[in-house]
Amino acid sequence: MPALTDDARARREVAAVGAVAFAVAMWGLGARSFWLDEAYTASTIDRSFPALVELTFRDEGYQIFHQWMLWPIAQVSTQEWWLRLPSAFAYVACVVTVGLVARRHLERRGAVLAAALVAANGFAILLAQEARSYPFAMVTAALAVGAFADSRALSAQGPAAAGRARWRWCGWAVCTAWLHGFATLAAVAPIVVLIPLFRRAPELRRHLVSVVAATAVGVALPLWLPLAHTNVRNDYEFLPDLSVRTVRDVAFAFFGRSGLLAVVVALGVLAAATVSVRDRAARSRLAPFWCAAVLPGVAIGLASVSQPILLDRYLAGSIPSAAILAAFGIRAIVQAWPRGTVVVAVLVVAASAISVHKALTRPALEDWRGATAELAALAEPGDALLTSVDEELVALEYSRRTTSIDDIAVAWPVTEWGRFRTGDQGPTQLEPDDAAAAIDALADDPPRIWIVDAKRDDAEVDLIVAALDEYDESFVRQHNGIRLLLLTRR
Repeated sequence: MPALTDDARARREVAAVGAVAFAVAMWGLGARSFWLDEAYTASTIDRSFPALVELTFRDEGYQIFHQWMLWPIAQVSTQEWWLRLPSAFAYVACVVTVGLVARRHLERRGAVLAAALVAANGFAILLAQEARSYPFAMVTAALAVGAFADSRALSAQGPAAAGRARWRWCGWAVCTAWLHGFATLAAVAPIVVLIPLFRRAPELRRHLVSVVAATAVGVALPLWLPLAHTNVRNDYEFLPDLSVRTVRDVAFAFFGRSGLLAVVVALGVLAAATVSVRDRAARSRLAPFWCAAVLPGVAIGLASVSQPILLDRYLAGSIPSAAILAAFGIRAIVQAWPRGTVVVAVLVVAASAISVHKALTRPALEDWRGATAELAALAEPGDALLTSVDEELVALEYSRRTTSIDDIAVAWPVTEWGRFRTGDQGPTQLEPDDAAAAIDALADDPPRIWIVDAKRDDAEVDLIVAALDEYDESFVRQHNGIRLLLLTRR
């Protein structure tokens, strides 16, 4: 049997890492309750296909591909396991994609390590077990950055080979935009490397202009679609203000949501930066990955000065590039310190194992299943319900499919059970005066009022309770980010 080439061995080893990633993604896939954003996704696709097309073009242009992919699955089941399954496959695809992209620009062990760092990233695992578009955007962003890096590496073979790679970059960047808007930043960030090339031969300049123009149109279209309508969602007011703590929390999630793995990845990236500064060839080879890993965070951070939008999920598209840089840096450390190979290997394996364990044993972000079960167990005929933000009713609507809470009358938002869906919300916050007016508008004065809250701070909820001055607070229950307050008439 002939000996395997380095590329063949790399593909086998990356496939093995992908198999491990598949096992990780499937572990407890449906065990946790949907949280608010996942319930939003379920509500989006739980309708006819024409209604889905109308909704996505009106409100969710930048997630069209994901929602259209999930719609056929929703015809089979809208349970958590089924709607999360595509994300699990996308996470595995991302792991394999990163390994194959890295192999074209790193040596074999570095490529396998890059794939392993994505597979062990606790934040990537969290996204793999959610019915959201982020894992898909990570795959296409990795392919876009890889194609861009290929175009630079293939330039020595002539303009045709490099041109084909640039058109691949264009296609994958557009796909990323149609999966999630913020991930597009990672896919298009390498364009910064092209700036010096515009000074070269006119034919090269014309080609670059055509590729960039096509990419700009394809990227801008899904981002513009929701803006063409008046019903545009704006969740950003609920995001934390820009601060040192916010940056720290986002960085911690970005590097894996595990202290030891975060240290390992950060050290690898630092080593890659050191090599890039000293070695011009390495700097040129890694430039697209540096752009994709760093520039989106910088852009979102600067934008957050005026409008808070710095959220760990919005940087998911940069995780593949950061993993490639970290793998390059860790391999550079090993090459510079051969005697420390065993130490580095043990550290990486231990960090990965701890990260995976933490990711798989984490609680649900928001336990709507548990909250709904408690409402069903304690509800009495005549009870009324208020949500602190109107879109929280979407999550309750999803949960009540399996746990009936129909004995409770919805006072706010002003609707009936079964009629509130994605696209109906502002999102609008419940104000104290609105809470009192909603209760007064009911045909009968309710003996008890339930307040469900997953987004407001304590002071805001206290004002709502104070406005209902004929009621006393009986108890407060917590369900992993969800508060249930029961008020009883005096």
